[in-house]
Amino acid sequence: MTRALRITAVLVALLLGTGLLHPTPASAADRPGGWYDGSIGYTRVVNCFGLIQGTPYTEAGIGAYAGYWSDPDSGVPAVGQTFWIHYSVHGLGNPCLGGTYFRPRIALPPGVVFDTSQQIRCGYNGSGGPAPMQGCPGWGNLANGTYSNNRDQGLWGVAQGGRWEFQFPVRATQPVSGANLSIALDTVDGNSDSTVALRAPVYVFAVAGSGGTPATPSYQVLYDTPSTVAAAQNPDGGATPYGIVSEFQAITNNRAGVLRIEFATGLDQPIYQVEVPVPANFGASVYGWTDWAPFAGLIVPGRKNYWRGAFTPTGGTTVYGPMQTFTVASSGTGTAGTGPIGGTTGGTPGGLSGSSGAIGGSVTSLKVAARVSAKVVGKPTARRKAKVQVVVRPARGVATGAVTVTEKGRKVGSGVLRGGKVVVTLKKLKAGKHRLVVRYAGSQATSPASATVVLRVRR
Repeated sequence: MTRALRITAVLVALLLGTGLLHPTPASAADRPGGWYDGSIGYTRVVNCFGLIQGTPYTEAGIGAYAGYWSDPDSGVPAVGQTFWIHYSVHGLGNPCLGGTYFRPRIALPPGVVFDTSQQIRCGYNGSGGPAPMQGCPGWGNLANGTYSNNRDQGLWGVAQGGRWEFQFPVRATQPVSGANLSIALDTVDGNSDSTVALRAPVYVFAVAGSGGTPATPSYQVLYDTPSTVAAAQNPDGGATPYGIVSEFQAITNNRAGVLRIEFATGLDQPIYQVEVPVPANFGASVYGWTDWAPFAGLIVPGRKNYWRGAFTPTGGTTVYGPMQTFTVASSGTGTAGTGPIGGTTGGTPGGLSGSSGAIGGSVTSLKVAARVSAKVVGKPTARRKAKVQVVVRPARGVATGAVTVTEKGRKVGSGVLRGGKVVVTLKKLKAGKHRLVVRYAGSQATSPASATVVLRVRR
């Protein structure tokens, strides 16, 4: 059940995306359950050998992640069922303490409790193979969420190349939708002795069994870690243009709705989306993947791309998965590394059918809304040209583009935004009161907007 880490430089992909969307119902895929893990947290240490040799350098001390076991195809876990949470700690660096010592503080999601009728599982791997331990410290070593060792002042130690895996049985007393399992990993390494915050969103069904429909349905979008993987072929057997496939899973509870992927080349760039209708009873959960073929003109090697999955139940509110990112390697295929742990293996959330149809739609560009504010600069007179300071604030990113100022339809000034701001010098105006309209023309990423400002010109 342990989810091994790849200690190689692999490009991790995650955030906002789109492309042809390939949905597959759980009934068509029916993969076995697996670990649903959150992102990987790291510490930084000074390498001991480098320090001794007079050439100190920093490196990752440990890499750790947490998650829970789930089989959404079968509606597991459900209220009242025992399921497992886990966390794994990998020794990556070589601090002068000989390793890193740690102790976890576990905070379960609301409505989730430890199931003390079953034993805690743990295992240590010091030589590359799994080594489950018999007689792991029991429930007496867990106090207020802190799990302590029987020695070393209650701390657990991991050397470079080693790995700890801990698994705890838990049970939910109520449905859970996206509440976090949180583990604060307090470390001692002779360096910063930092705390690594591990989080993983948890979903618990209200009714057990495949196809079960909760009394109060809730929805969630999940990813594996990483959510984008290197692949020469997509799940339908076709060649991938960039050597990658991105996938996500939406828990739909058999409700009709719309499955969607959103994509952007930057946080302040246009958002593109593809939507696919999902009929009722298509599956308790639905999986979507894309190889990004429709975005050949947008994806540039070496540049980070952003995407996320989403599901909108009919008549309901859209739920989004966390932002994901990926970067295509400079060779044009595959992915580029971002750290000593590029991702985890196993526990792929949901299944992808090899015969799933290419259900897609036209790619739509979405623009964010903006708000315009304008104020008069100084005290204008009829002899001097008045100035108006304009600020455009979009819902995301920084506004770019042109601003025009008019009075009764007549243009009296214009300017180009720099950093979302511009001071517009107006034509000479007669003394008196002037009601001006400030219009922002919009951009690829931002919708047009306008505001009104009153200007009083003295003689």
